[in-house]
Amino acid sequence: VPPARVDGTGQFTVQGVLPGKYVLRATNVPGGWSLKGATNGGMDITDTPFEVEDRDLTGITVTFFDRPSELRGTVRGSGNATDVSAAVVVFPADTRSWTNYGVNPRRMRMSRTGKNGQFTFSGLPAGEYFAAAISDEVAGEWQDPQFLDQLTRGASRVTIGEGQKVSQDLAIQNVRPGGGLT
Repeated sequence: VPPARVDGTGQFTVQGVLPGKYVLRATNVPGGWSLKGATNGGMDITDTPFEVEDRDLTGITVTFFDRPSELRGTVRGSGNATDVSAAVVVFPADTRSWTNYGVNPRRMRMSRTGKNGQFTFSGLPAGEYFAAAISDEVAGEWQDPQFLDQLTRGASRVTIGEGQKVSQDLAIQNVRPGGGLT
Protein backbone atom coordinates (compact mmCIF):
# COMPACT_ATOMS: atom_id res chain seq x y z
CA VAL A 1 0.00 0.00 0.00
CA PRO A 2 1.43 3.40 -0.89
CA PRO A 3 1.94 5.84 1.97
CA ALA A 4 -0.70 8.41 2.85
CA ARG A 5 -0.35 11.98 1.64
CA VAL A 6 -1.13 14.52 4.34
CA ASP A 7 -2.17 18.06 3.45
CA GLY A 8 -1.72 21.24 5.49
CA THR A 9 -5.02 20.74 7.31
CA GLY A 10 -4.11 17.25 8.54
CA GLN A 11 -6.40 15.48 6.05
CA PHE A 12 -4.83 12.40 4.50
CA THR A 13 -5.43 10.39 1.35
CA VAL A 14 -4.15 7.00 0.23
CA GLN A 15 -4.53 6.27 -3.48
CA GLY A 16 -4.75 2.86 -5.16
CA VAL A 17 -5.90 0.72 -2.21
CA LEU A 18 -7.44 -2.52 -3.46
CA PRO A 19 -10.38 -4.17 -1.66
CA GLY A 20 -9.32 -6.39 1.26
CA LYS A 21 -8.38 -6.38 4.94
CA TYR A 22 -5.85 -3.86 6.19
CA VAL A 23 -4.16 -2.77 9.39
CA LEU A 24 -3.38 0.92 9.84
CA ARG A 25 0.23 1.73 10.76
CA ALA A 26 1.96 5.07 11.22
CA THR A 27 5.55 5.19 10.01
CA ASN A 28 8.08 8.00 9.80
CA VAL A 29 6.38 9.77 12.71
CA PRO A 30 8.41 12.77 13.91
CA GLY A 31 10.60 12.11 16.96
CA GLY A 32 8.83 12.22 20.30
CA TRP A 33 5.40 11.46 18.79
CA SER A 34 3.50 8.16 18.83
CA LEU A 35 0.30 6.82 17.33
CA LYS A 36 -2.35 6.99 20.04
CA GLY A 37 -5.20 5.51 18.05
CA ALA A 38 -7.32 5.38 14.92
CA THR A 39 -11.08 5.17 14.53
CA ASN A 40 -13.46 4.71 11.64
CA GLY A 41 -17.15 5.36 12.21
CA GLY A 42 -16.61 5.27 15.98
CA MET A 43 -14.89 1.86 15.87
CA ASP A 44 -11.31 1.47 17.09
CA ILE A 45 -9.20 0.22 14.16
CA THR A 46 -5.81 0.86 15.72
CA ASP A 47 -4.88 -2.79 16.22
CA THR A 48 -7.73 -4.58 14.45
CA PRO A 49 -7.87 -5.33 10.72
CA PHE A 50 -10.56 -3.39 8.88
CA GLU A 51 -12.23 -4.06 5.55
CA VAL A 52 -11.74 -1.84 2.50
CA GLU A 53 -14.41 -2.42 -0.13
CA ASP A 54 -14.62 -1.23 -3.73
CA ARG A 55 -15.59 2.33 -2.76
CA ASP A 56 -13.85 5.24 -1.06
CA LEU A 57 -13.38 4.87 2.68
CA THR A 58 -13.81 8.14 4.55
CA GLY A 59 -14.05 9.24 8.15
CA ILE A 60 -10.87 7.68 9.55
CA THR A 61 -9.42 9.72 12.40
CA VAL A 62 -5.80 9.15 13.42
CA THR A 63 -4.60 10.62 16.72
CA PHE A 64 -0.99 11.14 17.82
CA PHE A 65 0.42 12.18 21.17
CA ASP A 66 3.76 13.47 22.37
CA ARG A 67 4.24 11.49 25.59
CA PRO A 68 5.49 8.08 24.44
CA SER A 69 5.66 5.36 27.05
CA GLU A 70 8.82 3.43 27.79
CA LEU A 71 9.66 0.00 29.17
CA ARG A 72 13.27 -0.53 30.17
CA GLY A 73 15.30 -2.88 32.30
CA THR A 74 18.23 -5.23 32.56
CA VAL A 75 18.39 -8.95 31.78
CA ARG A 76 20.20 -11.13 34.28
CA GLY A 77 21.41 -14.66 33.67
CA SER A 78 22.97 -17.22 35.97
CA GLY A 79 24.76 -15.86 39.01
CA ASN A 80 22.86 -12.57 38.62
CA ALA A 81 25.30 -11.45 35.89
CA THR A 82 23.93 -9.23 33.13
CA ASP A 83 23.15 -11.12 29.93
CA VAL A 84 24.39 -9.28 26.85
CA SER A 85 23.25 -11.94 24.36
CA ALA A 86 19.58 -12.22 25.34
CA ALA A 87 16.52 -11.17 23.39
CA VAL A 88 13.60 -9.51 25.13
CA VAL A 89 10.03 -10.03 23.98
CA VAL A 90 7.12 -7.78 24.98
CA PHE A 91 3.62 -8.92 24.02
CA PRO A 92 0.04 -8.16 25.08
CA ALA A 93 -1.55 -10.02 27.96
CA ASP A 94 -4.69 -10.35 25.80
CA THR A 95 -4.13 -13.51 23.73
CA ARG A 96 -6.50 -12.25 21.01
CA SER A 97 -3.82 -9.71 20.07
CA TRP A 98 -1.28 -12.42 19.25
CA THR A 99 -2.63 -12.87 15.69
CA ASN A 100 -3.97 -10.70 12.84
CA TYR A 101 -1.85 -7.70 13.77
CA GLY A 102 -0.27 -7.05 10.38
CA VAL A 103 3.34 -6.13 9.72
CA ASN A 104 5.16 -4.27 12.50
CA PRO A 105 2.73 -4.88 15.36
CA ARG A 106 2.44 -1.99 17.84
CA ARG A 107 1.91 -4.17 20.90
CA MET A 108 4.42 -6.94 20.15
CA ARG A 109 8.13 -6.21 20.08
CA MET A 110 11.42 -8.04 20.25
CA SER A 111 14.84 -6.52 20.84
CA ARG A 112 18.32 -7.68 21.74
CA THR A 113 20.00 -6.52 24.92
CA GLY A 114 22.79 -3.97 24.70
CA LYS A 115 26.40 -4.29 25.83
CA ASN A 116 25.35 -3.88 29.44
CA GLY A 117 22.39 -6.30 29.33
CA GLN A 118 19.88 -3.45 29.15
CA PHE A 119 16.84 -3.11 26.90
CA THR A 120 14.41 -0.30 26.07
CA PHE A 121 11.07 -0.28 24.26
CA SER A 122 9.62 3.17 23.46
CA GLY A 123 6.15 4.03 22.27
CA LEU A 124 4.24 0.95 23.46
CA PRO A 125 0.52 1.73 23.70
CA ALA A 126 -0.99 1.77 27.19
CA GLY A 127 -2.06 -1.68 28.35
CA GLU A 128 -1.22 -4.97 30.03
CA TYR A 129 1.83 -6.83 28.74
CA PHE A 130 4.10 -9.78 29.34
CA ALA A 131 7.86 -9.22 29.15
CA ALA A 132 10.27 -12.14 28.83
CA ALA A 133 14.00 -12.54 28.28
CA ILE A 134 15.00 -15.48 26.08
CA SER A 135 18.13 -16.86 24.50
CA ASP A 136 19.08 -15.76 21.02
CA GLU A 137 18.64 -19.30 19.67
CA VAL A 138 14.84 -19.19 20.15
CA ALA A 139 14.33 -15.48 19.37
CA GLY A 140 13.08 -16.25 15.85
CA GLU A 141 9.92 -17.80 17.33
CA TRP A 142 8.83 -14.63 19.13
CA GLN A 143 5.66 -14.10 17.03
CA ASP A 144 4.38 -17.69 17.27
CA PRO A 145 1.28 -17.78 19.53
CA GLN A 146 2.21 -21.23 20.92
CA PHE A 147 5.67 -19.94 21.82
CA LEU A 148 4.16 -16.86 23.48
CA ASP A 149 1.84 -19.10 25.47
CA GLN A 150 4.88 -20.99 26.77
CA LEU A 151 6.58 -17.71 27.69
CA THR A 152 3.65 -16.50 29.81
CA ARG A 153 4.50 -19.11 32.46
CA GLY A 154 7.73 -17.36 33.39
CA ALA A 155 7.20 -13.86 31.98
CA SER A 156 6.79 -10.73 34.07
CA ARG A 157 3.41 -9.03 33.84
CA VAL A 158 3.73 -5.30 33.25
CA THR A 159 1.13 -2.52 33.14
CA ILE A 160 2.05 0.51 31.07
CA GLY A 161 0.02 3.70 31.25
CA GLU A 162 -0.10 6.38 28.59
CA GLY A 163 3.18 8.29 28.67
CA GLN A 164 4.44 6.21 31.61
CA LYS A 165 8.07 5.15 32.07
CA VAL A 166 8.25 1.62 33.54
CA SER A 167 11.32 -0.25 34.72
CA GLN A 168 11.31 -4.06 34.85
CA ASP A 169 14.38 -6.27 35.20
CA LEU A 170 14.09 -9.78 33.78
CA ALA A 171 15.70 -13.17 34.34
CA ILE A 172 16.48 -15.23 31.25
CA GLN A 173 13.95 -18.01 30.59
CA ASN A 174 15.20 -21.38 29.46
CA VAL A 175 12.98 -22.16 26.49
CA ARG A 176 13.70 -24.92 24.00
CA PRO A 177 13.57 -24.32 20.25
CA GLY A 178 10.12 -25.42 19.07
CA GLY A 179 8.53 -24.32 22.37
CA GLY A 180 8.50 -25.64 25.88
CA LEU A 181 10.33 -24.57 28.99
CA THR A 182 13.33 -26.48 30.23
